[in-house]
Amino acid sequence: MRVSVPPVAGLAELQALQRDFAAYLRDPARPLPAGLDPAAAAIYAQLFRRNLSSLLGAAYPMLRRLLPPAQWQLLVARFYAQQRYTTPLFPGIAGEFARWLAEAAPADSPAMPDWVAELADWEWLEGDLARSPARLGPSPTGPLPRGPLALSPLVRRRRYRWPVHRLAPEAIPARPPAQPSELLMWRDRGQAVRFLALSPLAAQLLARLEQRPHAAAALGVVLPAQQPAGLRALLERHLPPLLEWLWRQDVLITLEEAEACR
Repeated sequence: MRVSVPPVAGLAELQALQRDFAAYLRDPARPLPAGLDPAAAAIYAQLFRRNLSSLLGAAYPMLRRLLPPAQWQLLVARFYAQQRYTTPLFPGIAGEFARWLAEAAPADSPAMPDWVAELADWEWLEGDLARSPARLGPSPTGPLPRGPLALSPLVRRRRYRWPVHRLAPEAIPARPPAQPSELLMWRDRGQAVRFLALSPLAAQLLARLEQRPHAAAALGVVLPAQQPAGLRALLERHLPPLLEWLWRQDVLITLEEAEACR
């Protein structure tokens, strides 16, 4: 399909025509430049929005599934009209959609469910981890190292108000639970992206390791200096198996491997 361009006097006029037409394609409520065929231009604008809807739907399948079609199309149309993209790459545009939802859309889209931005962020993490160029080496052998450990560069931790990992058409709570969801997503050595709902101890441990990325695999990583004796004894019993499990699942790696992945 072609949209016939009216005659222009010079380069500046052509550039102005292109800007005005691009503005119309983003938001058909804007005036169409004089001389363009309205029917052809409307079809052209619809094709652009459909392509963007298809791109974002592939990146956020659960979000698209949970929103009514009219709400989804409204969200795509507002994003297309308002966002000024910083990348020409399709994955980058999908990432900007998640950031736009977190930063701009809530104030402009009061009818959207409160969980939309958090679910989009969670779905975006999976694709972002799958595309990351970072690679871990072969699976480790032997016991848990006694030296410094670090979080894998392929680990992402999130705290959400909504249980985004459990949202489904038949499971959308009316309000967020009293306790937030502490979630972990990571890519293992087999290149599989995995996720885990964290226990309070695991969430505290990983938060400490984020603050101290070169910390040793020791109780001091997760335990403050002053702890009641009974609580410290409980943690001393449960922390070593947790560290071992995180090591075996490629969440924790040696400091040497973490530096090599940078």
